[in-house]
Amino acid sequence: MKHFTAKLSSKSSAPSSPGTAESSDLFKVQKTVRYGLPYEPTTLAYDPVQRVLAVGSKTGDIRIFGRPGAETYMCQDERRAIKQLFFSVNEGALLSITSDDCLHLWNLRQRTPKVVQSLLFKRESLCVCKLPMFSKWIYIGTEKGNLYVVNLETLVLSGYQVMWNQTIPKSQIAHPGPVTVIEEHPIDSSKILLGYENGRLVVWDLKNREVIKSYTTDRPLSCAFWMSDVKQFITGHIEGSLAVWNHTTSPGESSPTKLFKPHEFHEASPTAQSCGLINKVQWLSTKTDPFLIFSGGVPGPQSSHHITVFHGRRREVFKLERPVIDFIVVCASPYARDIQDPSAVIILLPDNIMSIDLTLPEFTLHPTPYGVTLGSAPVTYLGLYENCSTSLINDLRICQDVMPMKDWPIDGGDWGRTVENNSDLSITGHADGSLQFWDVSGVTMQHLYTMRTARFFDGTLIIPETEESLVSVTHISLCIPGRTMVVAYSSSQILIFNWGTSEISGVLPVVPVLLSQPDFTTYDFDSMEEGEGNSPTDSPKTPGLQTSTPDSILSEEQKKASHLLSKFGIEVPNTPTESADGKAEPLLPVTTKDVRQGASFQVTLVVQCTSTSSDPPGQITCVDLSTGWGLVAFGNTLGVVIVDYIQKSVLWSYSNLELVSVCNPAVKTPLSCKNSNSKSKKLKIVKLSSFNSSADEEGSRNRKGMQRGKMLSIIRRDKMGSGETTPSNLNCHKKAKKQGSGGSIDSPNSPNSVTSESELLAHESGFLENFLVQRLCFVESYTDKDISSNLTAPRRNPILWIGSYNGVLLSQTINIPPGDHRKKIPCQVGLGGSPVLLKSPIIGISALDNEGSPVAAPAGSWTDKRKKSKTKRKGDESETDLQSNDYLVIAAEKSILVLKLPSQNSYARQKVFDNTYYLKSQVLWVDGWGACIVCVTIMGSLSFYSLPQLKPLMNVSWFDAKDSRPLRTFASTARGHCFYLCSPSEMQGLSLVNKNHLLLPESLAMLFTVREAPEPPRRGFLSILLRNTSLDRCELFGPNSGPASPGLAEKLIKRYDMNYNRVKEALVEREERLSEISQKAEMLNMEAESFASASHLLHLKAKEQNKWF
Repeated sequence: MKHFTAKLSSKSSAPSSPGTAESSDLFKVQKTVRYGLPYEPTTLAYDPVQRVLAVGSKTGDIRIFGRPGAETYMCQDERRAIKQLFFSVNEGALLSITSDDCLHLWNLRQRTPKVVQSLLFKRESLCVCKLPMFSKWIYIGTEKGNLYVVNLETLVLSGYQVMWNQTIPKSQIAHPGPVTVIEEHPIDSSKILLGYENGRLVVWDLKNREVIKSYTTDRPLSCAFWMSDVKQFITGHIEGSLAVWNHTTSPGESSPTKLFKPHEFHEASPTAQSCGLINKVQWLSTKTDPFLIFSGGVPGPQSSHHITVFHGRRREVFKLERPVIDFIVVCASPYARDIQDPSAVIILLPDNIMSIDLTLPEFTLHPTPYGVTLGSAPVTYLGLYENCSTSLINDLRICQDVMPMKDWPIDGGDWGRTVENNSDLSITGHADGSLQFWDVSGVTMQHLYTMRTARFFDGTLIIPETEESLVSVTHISLCIPGRTMVVAYSSSQILIFNWGTSEISGVLPVVPVLLSQPDFTTYDFDSMEEGEGNSPTDSPKTPGLQTSTPDSILSEEQKKASHLLSKFGIEVPNTPTESADGKAEPLLPVTTKDVRQGASFQVTLVVQCTSTSSDPPGQITCVDLSTGWGLVAFGNTLGVVIVDYIQKSVLWSYSNLELVSVCNPAVKTPLSCKNSNSKSKKLKIVKLSSFNSSADEEGSRNRKGMQRGKMLSIIRRDKMGSGETTPSNLNCHKKAKKQGSGGSIDSPNSPNSVTSESELLAHESGFLENFLVQRLCFVESYTDKDISSNLTAPRRNPILWIGSYNGVLLSQTINIPPGDHRKKIPCQVGLGGSPVLLKSPIIGISALDNEGSPVAAPAGSWTDKRKKSKTKRKGDESETDLQSNDYLVIAAEKSILVLKLPSQNSYARQKVFDNTYYLKSQVLWVDGWGACIVCVTIMGSLSFYSLPQLKPLMNVSWFDAKDSRPLRTFASTARGHCFYLCSPSEMQGLSLVNKNHLLLPESLAMLFTVREAPEPPRRGFLSILLRNTSLDRCELFGPNSGPASPGLAEKLIKRYDMNYNRVKEALVEREERLSEISQKAEMLNMEAESFASASHLLHLKAKEQNKWF
């Protein structure tokens, strides 16, 4: 086994790499786009003229939606929860009110919205705000029951204010509570409706500063809404009731004309529950019967999950899976005094946005066309795949069965400039077994297809004790050219999908795999007593698969083991190797019924890891796919398996103990295995090596492994059991634990080499217990065996590289039958090159050719089933001589190693010396520069190194080490396009290189466009004559209103900063407009040149025709 602790070999034959000065211009870590709905949304806003939506969240994130494909994301620096959002209608401005009682004004007239002004309230907490349409003044209600007015353009507090004691009779001294309702009169803008928490409502005259009419009720108030004819208004209450009030000018306090609970028929039974809170209500007029729409008010704990629509005598109650956060109604007219004619209801849920179409005879619920939800179940795996063909994306979009929907009512904004680029595909695996396919090529994420895979299994999908899902997706491997996909689940099942163009039906083919962890090993004790050890290959046992042994042979071997162990005072129980029933059962069975699969990815093979009654199947740790060879390899906690999905058979399998025997032939391959329970204290017999510590013997050790020893030792698996625990044995176990958890085995000749017998026992025990297959990689490459087999012309062979948790790198060569013999002749798996030992778990394996370009396994090209499928084999069309070396890049937690192939000599190495380690790695390819590797550390930094020299290029601290979600879900392509989950419902895009089309400003959407507001409804002559409703708000709320309360609010941006920001924003807008004009001018120039060339050709043609002859 190779240990790389000596000096590095020469680097004269490696391709050159640019220096760090040039790489600083090529590599730059920066955010690109953000996909998904903001996590934990709190409010919804709508601009009826621009026809755009805005969603705010508890984390301070805001997302604005226009037409499908036109979205933008913005975030506050303070990351405070957003309580309310308001659009300044048709002005390109957005106002946000946060939980720290601060108002932020956003400018939407540019592609990247920015905060231009902020106002902080210090002495009072804000409860509710109201921004009337086409108004520059904001009404703000506080917890103390007071009303204030703020100018929207300057965010300056006005001197006009309404104190709570001005709205109650002089005889009343009780505080009405916080302000909960502020509604402007639809016709007379000089009047507003104020509502308080205790149920009191007043109509306030802004001009005369007095109460016109008071309304009282003993029910706590939650919301209110004016009818368009202003003769009535309706209020919603906390206990689930609605009250209708007549708006009159008669003196005195009025009571509701109608008070009812819309869902009180549910309370007929004595066990009925009380109705829930009505969060929001709207009463909208039409030419016939009005619409009454409200959320909540239903009995039971899930009252907030309901939204009710009344239209005449018709009533529709929609029960949703999640609580309704907020809703808005899309109307034909934006004016409250006009006939609204609602067409749709947009509903905001915690994880989605839904809509109700009110124009159809049957009100139907539709999802939105935005890619806002990542799925109903939590995301358990995130995969990113580049260079996806347009045909596959179109086929996935066609396969999605979507309910027909009319035109989406939100159609504001403009798309960004489309940039020619390679399409990227993202696949998210979820806890319920579903797979979501997304197109992440542009600034918006488009949902393509949803695949439900839980239907392929039978039995209980959730463990009752732990509530863990057995169909959680743990790994996904996709080959885009071959249209083949491999999905691994938490129940140790693997589904292999191939693309199908027609519907099929049938029973799923299943290939069972049984890997067992041996309880003890049986040796040829006669030869052991003579001091000779057998080779692992002498065992007649099939590698990795548990086989049954005749009882007579088993008892004879057990007698020999018992006789030998009796000398040490240890008894070995005589137990069979199989379970009581003798069957191997899967953790989750596959359905035996006929499965109908549509035209999409179709299951062609199920690989089922089975287990006995005493030992569960091993958890799958890694998966790799090669469509060019028709092979799938996966590793679990018990070993590694190669499956031939063309012939539907298990090609090769090795348990962990057999893999250890490949690393160290002195560890005997067992003749019989027994599944062991990790909690039980069982025995294990291993044969350890005796190392020769002389210096001249170091060169004689070759790739065949370490020399065989003559020492037989018995150690226990977990603890020392019933035997006496001496201090020396305890130290040995501590050392084994330490080496097994964090490091690897040192060289026998190193100062830290194992010398004593007890240290060797603990050393070997820790090595075996911590051997876990962690990474697999199919690649066409060399091994060091190619040097001895063919000295003149080594050839790239199909190889599977195996990386383990304790830092061992193994290789297995695969012989693929050529041409049509592939379907008839089975593949052959042989022993690869020498094992390589690093000192930490391996997290990534990649290969480079002699020029430093990445090398991968050949991929098959998919064609229609009616045509013969073709397979492209890259790398076997030519042979290279011994001087044409490949490179193998091995990324471990504590180091990165580059090996020369086929010699497997160390070429370059980088170590991590501080208290950190690498979590993930990705080899990048930059056009015009070369290859490099980027590693993500546990501390949240990104480290870049050149390949194959491993020169440090850049180190950037990017992620928060306390948040494990981004580190766990980080995925990257070879072109430097990355994604990670920044929240349970959002994906953040990241660019590692400067050349990224998503970084261009013109690729972003523009959410503000120049639109003319519709004309207000005409008013009759008598209404104008009898009602003087004109109100000059600037005169009423401006400087003439007096000074504002000192210390109540504070501007966070000063005057000169505000002017500077205005000038800066104007320059940005001017630059964007000029760039658009220049693009249009360039297009016109190109069209003019093409027209001139066409005219010239016509002129020449006419000239030839007009000759006299």
